[in-house]
Amino acid sequence: MNINAFQENLSELRRHRITEEAMTLTGLDTAKKERIPQNLIISKFHDFYNFFNQKNLNGMMKTINILSGIAKKQIIYDFDEFETFNLAEIFIKVLYIHNHQIHITIIRFLVYLFQHDEPPLLKYFVEKGIINSLLFSVQKYLDNEEIVLETFHIIYEIALEKSDVMHQFVKFQFLDLFLLIFRNDSFSKSMRIAIFNFLTELAEEELSYEELDNILMITRNILEDHQLIFLWESAFDTLFSLIADQKTAQYIMIEKDFCSICNDIFSNCSENEILTSVISVLSSYFHYSNTIIPFNYEKMLGCLSILNDKYICVTLKTISNIIVQGHIKELFDMKFLGALKSNLQDQSYNVKQEILYVIGNIIRNIGSDYISNLIQYDFMDDFIQMLDTQDLKFFNFVIGIITKLLRSNVKYDPFDIFWIQFEQNNGVEKMQELAFSSNGEMSERAERFLNKLYSLRPQNTADHY
Repeated sequence: MNINAFQENLSELRRHRITEEAMTLTGLDTAKKERIPQNLIISKFHDFYNFFNQKNLNGMMKTINILSGIAKKQIIYDFDEFETFNLAEIFIKVLYIHNHQIHITIIRFLVYLFQHDEPPLLKYFVEKGIINSLLFSVQKYLDNEEIVLETFHIIYEIALEKSDVMHQFVKFQFLDLFLLIFRNDSFSKSMRIAIFNFLTELAEEELSYEELDNILMITRNILEDHQLIFLWESAFDTLFSLIADQKTAQYIMIEKDFCSICNDIFSNCSENEILTSVISVLSSYFHYSNTIIPFNYEKMLGCLSILNDKYICVTLKTISNIIVQGHIKELFDMKFLGALKSNLQDQSYNVKQEILYVIGNIIRNIGSDYISNLIQYDFMDDFIQMLDTQDLKFFNFVIGIITKLLRSNVKYDPFDIFWIQFEQNNGVEKMQELAFSSNGEMSERAERFLNKLYSLRPQNTADHY
């Protein structure tokens, strides 16, 4: 599981570390480069076990601090007594002791213990239900950002090794806990975003419908709370990840009515990042589903003028998906072609590419009566200019669209106007240039175009000059 977003936030948010003084409380200097022998490490676990049975909190804390210093520096390997004496279970029991100092001491120890690749002792903690215990115990410290953050850091380290345990994260009994964390204004926004990113990452896993519903419940609560706008972008990213096929697309957007939430926020929001996230959800929906849902499509088209490449590109992808699903005539006035043409003038290469994907999908999916709408905008010129691409997939797409235009009822006016546009915009010269290029596949495709398609040139084309 990739939880980079949490890790990046963590590096900025973690404020406290075990001091070298704490690491050397008993003369065991873990600051030195030499590895601590296994027999000395085992002896410290024995000390912890004895202090636990004696209910000696100070002794436990002192010993755990030493073990933390060791775990920070080196891997602590398995040993027979760890399982024999149920030490994992004892550490978990200590989590429930309502004492801030002992709790944060245990939490820090677990962070360091699990930070290494394939930590040998992790399996014992997982078997004893460490995730549930961490989530239950943290409820006692919802006034302490450090403890909450460090607790989720442990969950993060465990998830890197055992992604399946993350499914415990969205059990019904913990939903209120997360909402309490997200609504706690004493916690920094960065910290709450970092924790919410777990949901986004988990949304990419295979989920049961119960787990899906639980994530949707949290997401709905966030999107309906205007005090949590700072989490909306992450919430929409979660919805985007949850839509994985036609079934989930229709379940989430129609049955669970997230289309209404998306439409309401999109219609009343002016923040580009949130608008972009909403459009991404809509794009994902129409990628899988051909069922029309209520949405402010007019505003979506109007926002093509926003000078934001990311927003424009995701909007264009959404329009393409809607066109492919066969809804262009129902949802869009063909006048929006003018907005697309205007955007071609001063936009980046990526935006131009997405615009031409939209135009190409229009040409592929509408009848001859609508193709005439394209003539006044001379998109042929734009397609010819983009033949210089190094993207073979896009190159083949452009060639295919040019071919379709030139084959559009070539015996009748006004469709031969596309041949006129092709020749006036130096399409023949561009194809000849590409036929002699060093790119073998592009060269072959251009040569095939010249040899086969150009022989279909209508004879009456010259009458239009």
